[in-house]
Amino acid sequence: MKNLTIEHFYEVYKTRLEMQEAGITNPPEHIREFTKSIVEVLSKLPMEEIVDYVDGTLVDSKGNIVLKFPQKKDY
Repeated sequence: MKNLTIEHFYEVYKTRLEMQEAGITNPPEHIREFTKSIVEVLSKLPMEEIVDYVDGTLVDSKGNIVLKFPQKKDY
């Protein structure tokens, strides 16, 4: 995926967190904690920053890893 911003991912995961907190979705506790941590990390970054999503990793325009999403094994 190209030309996505921190704001895009922040809004997606913020919405997921809100749904979890409202009981609309009910994932396991470790997923809830992970969602919360993603929102916290992304909220501190510049929203306009362009990022690439490659192989489960968000990378900023300077090549720095922003987030690494866990990958399901044997998937």
